[in-house]
Amino acid sequence: MLRNLRHDYGIRSPQPRQPDGRRAPTPHRDENGRYSVTGLAAHYQVSPHVVRYWVSRRIVTPKRDYPGGPFWFELTDDAHNRLAEALQRGYTARRQKPQTQTFPSTSEQEAY
Repeated sequence: MLRNLRHDYGIRSPQPRQPDGRRAPTPHRDENGRYSVTGLAAHYQVSPHVVRYWVSRRIVTPKRDYPGGPFWFELTDDAHNRLAEALQRGYTARRQKPQTQTFPSTSEQEAY
């Protein structure tokens, strides 16, 4: 519906678009030197999911230029120290290893 209103009244979307109408990919860094989610993930060699995990745990705080826009991160010395500490502690989203149940061998069963 919002797209129709924009089209009817000639209002452009605040998000950059490619000529075919698709949203343009977010660059790794902007003109102010801030990192995007994918840029921060590439910088620290983790997945974008880990960066979103850090945001949910308030290790880093993103900023947006406009509502619905991409997240941007300023990599200050304080933020860098918090991220380095999180990486050192293994503060990344990891799957739990499934609990494997061990069964006694046949020789142990005969002992019972």
